[in-house]
Amino acid sequence: KTGSVTAYMSQFEMAPFMRELHLKRGQMQMRMETVGSVGYRCLVDGVPPSAMQAAADNSDGDQTMEFMGVEVDKGVVIRHWRMYTVGEDNEKTTDDMMMNMVKAGMVPDVIDYFDVDTDPSGKFEPGQPYRIRMRSTVPGSKIWTEKQYLSITPLPVTFEMEGIMDMFGVSLIDTECKLAKEVVNETDAQELVDDASFLNITNRSATDPNFKMPPAVYPWTEMGKAVEYNFDRLLKTNKRDKENPGLVRAKKTRYWSEIIKNRFNKDAIESIRVAEDDDLEHIGNVSNGEKSGSKRRRLGTWTAGDEEG
Repeated sequence: KTGSVTAYMSQFEMAPFMRELHLKRGQMQMRMETVGSVGYRCLVDGVPPSAMQAAADNSDGDQTMEFMGVEVDKGVVIRHWRMYTVGEDNEKTTDDMMMNMVKAGMVPDVIDYFDVDTDPSGKFEPGQPYRIRMRSTVPGSKIWTEKQYLSITPLPVTFEMEGIMDMFGVSLIDTECKLAKEVVNETDAQELVDDASFLNITNRSATDPNFKMPPAVYPWTEMGKAVEYNFDRLLKTNKRDKENPGLVRAKKTRYWSEIIKNRFNKDAIESIRVAEDDDLEHIGNVSNGEKSGSKRRRLGTWTAGDEEG
């Protein structure tokens, strides 16, 4: 955080070569997806509520954090807190639809928050966030997401936008930042756009017919074209630069390591190239070039013959 701007860069296992940059000023934020030093889909809009705040807003239950104890992770002493998104009687949400989704295991009903107690290495300071985990306790539910804070760096008060972008390695942008319709008259929103005007614009997506636009980042969703893009890049990078951080990161995940080595998964990805949309509904149902719509499966975590309801 510097002055009036808070900046953070996110990385997701589903997109090993891409990052998501957020810069917040007041109730406005600038966000873009980056590949290397280039930013894509730059948009300024309102700051949405955090996952924890959204969970609290959807419930009438007691939203106090329950202290669960102290743990040690990689030498860091962390405090574990828990919040339930519904009341103890499991009926205290303000939205009937949300309650039905909770009961069906479609949304989290438990949020575990971890912050730092002490870090002997000095990388984290006491009280800084360390990890947020959201999950469903409904039997059979696969709802489980986790955010890990890799580092938190205080910035000089006088740090300008140029310094923030330089720190994150972003020097170019594909097109000019756009203002969402609902924030066109907001001063903070326009100031964010003005502050980023020093970035050189490449216009490759508009001028280069051979340029393949990186797909949008969906952190926890298996989108067909995104899987295809990252898979192709993994194969190329594996031949050219085995020390590439994105490749190294991907090989440590079960998802990408299984896709790379599993022939059935590779065949399923080939079917994406001729798919009419970006839905993976047919993935896992591919047999001799045909598809059946009876079951939906995920790539990477299963083999031919497994079924998922």
